[in-house]
Amino acid sequence: MNMINLTIAVSDNHLDHILEVAQHLNEAGLKVHQVMDSIGVIMGSCQSCQISAMQHVEGVESVETEASYSLVPPHSPVQ
Repeated sequence: MNMINLTIAVSDNHLDHILEVAQHLNEAGLKVHQVMDSIGVIMGSCQSCQISAMQHVEGVESVETEASYSLVPPHSPVQ
């Protein structure tokens, strides 16, 4: 399975308990990389099959996956 980077917004009524939300996300399979309590955001990564479990953790407002892109080499015939 692929590891997916996530940005998780914590709901306003759970901001005072953001560390508990991070712990519950960890128990659901999220590897927590950073907790930004001042803005109510938790960043981490998990298996792609676990994303729906993150959305059901109490205190989670939204879950966004990291956008990725790739550029072709500068001298590639396809531009």
